[in-house]
Amino acid sequence: MRVVYSHNYSATGIRAQVAARRYPVQHMYGAQAFESAEHVLLTTDHRGDHPLARFSERGLRLRAGDLRDEWSILRLRPRVDLIFAGEPLHVAGLAQLPRNRRPPLVSVFHQPAPTTPWWRRVVAGFDGIGCLSSRVRDQLISEHGRDPATTVALPWGPDRSPDIYPCSDPGDVVVAAGKTGRDFTMLVRALQMSPVPARLWTSRAGLPDVPAGVEVVEPRTVPADPGAARQFAWVEARDALAAAALIAIPLVSADRLIGLSELADALALGRPVVMTRNPYIDVDLDAIGCGRFVDVGDVAGWAKALDELMSDPQLRGEMGAAGRRYVDETWNSDAFARGVLDLCTAVVR
Repeated sequence: MRVVYSHNYSATGIRAQVAARRYPVQHMYGAQAFESAEHVLLTTDHRGDHPLARFSERGLRLRAGDLRDEWSILRLRPRVDLIFAGEPLHVAGLAQLPRNRRPPLVSVFHQPAPTTPWWRRVVAGFDGIGCLSSRVRDQLISEHGRDPATTVALPWGPDRSPDIYPCSDPGDVVVAAGKTGRDFTMLVRALQMSPVPARLWTSRAGLPDVPAGVEVVEPRTVPADPGAARQFAWVEARDALAAAALIAIPLVSADRLIGLSELADALALGRPVVMTRNPYIDVDLDAIGCGRFVDVGDVAGWAKALDELMSDPQLRGEMGAAGRRYVDETWNSDAFARGVLDLCTAVVR
């Protein structure tokens, strides 16, 4: 099978960083499954500073996808059996083409899709969809009429390589290092109630009074290139999380999929987790025994969970080991890649 891989952060750049063991393979979203003797993986080199890419994003708001990326893909059409995309928006134009004008198209959906007419056309155009959440899959089936056989939930777990997640002794502080949709204000209020040492990687602006023992670390300046910035930010976050006794993932809401990347990093590093309960997260911390869920905005619940785990080093050790065991046995990038390959093989047949 000959596959062209499209990704909005430059598939070529991510592939090279993964090959050099500088970036976790889960961010290829299963495309690594095609790199074998039986399959040929071609990549597009999306760069957001190209005029056509800028027009696609700013002028058309990706309603026709990334025209530069899509044109590159269509030029490869005679050599390609399948188009695989790490997310749907940048190939939305291809999804709206008649199927006889393009190869089969498969994408990974991270979030639920709105039920507007445009989104309905886009969702219907994909020959196969892999979902990062079973809740997203259910929504695509129930509200968009997707075929359950070609709309599957896959376990987006982390890279298992010690080069990416080296084994190290835990630190002695609570660490929160995520960015998207984080509720650091609520977390600070919980830390006011439960005086445990913590390090928060966020801007101090807008936070309530930070108690003694809580360090706020301002994010550093990142490179201008999107691919380099993404790699830089991930390494910084990974190193911050590796220094934790406990990783906190406080979310502002539970109405979409957020916090998954940080959760993957935490379990791969063998650190216990306290996280806002989110129905879009398929990993059951309580059942696995690797952490605690707390409801959205429950300051007292957060304070209680932080206090319980930070006062019991043995429990934290057991939870961290349980999380890493879950990664090794069940929830990892290899399992996700196998699911992607199975889906794509079924679509091409």
